[in-house]
Amino acid sequence: MSLPSTRAGPNQVREYLAHILHSKHDVPLSTAHKIANKWQLGRPNDLRQEGVDYFKQVFGTDAGRFLFRTVQEDIEAEWRESTIGVITYWTNIFSIVLSVFFVVRAFCRSEEKGIMGKDL
Repeated sequence: MSLPSTRAGPNQVREYLAHILHSKHDVPLSTAHKIANKWQLGRPNDLRQEGVDYFKQVFGTDAGRFLFRTVQEDIEAEWRESTIGVITYWTNIFSIVLSVFFVVRAFCRSEEKGIMGKDL
């Protein structure tokens, strides 16, 4: 189950939280729902923007810490799978390869000129 859409309501957030507690942390389903029900009014954007301290405050120290980390992993995975995430990744790779190419090319040319200068 992925993060709820930004237009989803608190019920979908609670279902998502219960799902990740049960599926990724092996919490019994009844306990997962009990913990997830502590999420009262926030929507998915609130879930994405809150920090670890808020999660600990709402869900308790242990559950809050693990929920925060898992939500952040899902946010990162969602970003990597998005169009802009893929474009950003490959742009970075292309930039590095292109930079290495030009550095090697410049080095080879300077070596060429140095050797030619000695021969003349």
